[in-house]
Amino acid sequence: MAKIVLTGEKQVGKSTIIQRVLSGFDGTVGGFLTKREPAEGKTLIPIRLYDIRKMGNTEGWKIGVCSAVQMIEAYPECFDTHGVETLAFNAPPDLVVMDELGIMEKEAHGFQKRVLEIMESDLNILCVIKNKSNPFLDQVKEKADTIFYVNPQNRERIYTHVKQRICK
Repeated sequence: MAKIVLTGEKQVGKSTIIQRVLSGFDGTVGGFLTKREPAEGKTLIPIRLYDIRKMGNTEGWKIGVCSAVQMIEAYPECFDTHGVETLAFNAPPDLVVMDELGIMEKEAHGFQKRVLEIMESDLNILCVIKNKSNPFLDQVKEKADTIFYVNPQNRERIYTHVKQRICK
């Protein structure tokens, strides 16, 4: 069982590592991905949460809005409903992906509880955490067995290590 957390500055390749690992993964996957909508000509950029099991079949749920430089508004009720749904499994998946956990969830107590339950389980976990500290993120990090700080110089080596642990 692996509980791997990736963290680091913005745009260094954390989510790319996850996508690359998933492309070679031959098992069931559950969890979520978050993505910013394209920002061309927009001052406020929606951020959406996607159920990894339904990628391509849904447009995702709006979990917040940001500007080019900062978070403007988060929607904790979306995390507490749809976010929790993405972490509910009829059968345990071979891998749980959570990309990304950060500051938007600070008032989403039901979601936080479910994430911590997953982290305490015997499931394989691969998650990205914003390079910040708050009580929730600190608890997630405490439950990880490996935390990688990703940067452009080490991301290929980290990808190789994560792939070897996850894609056994």
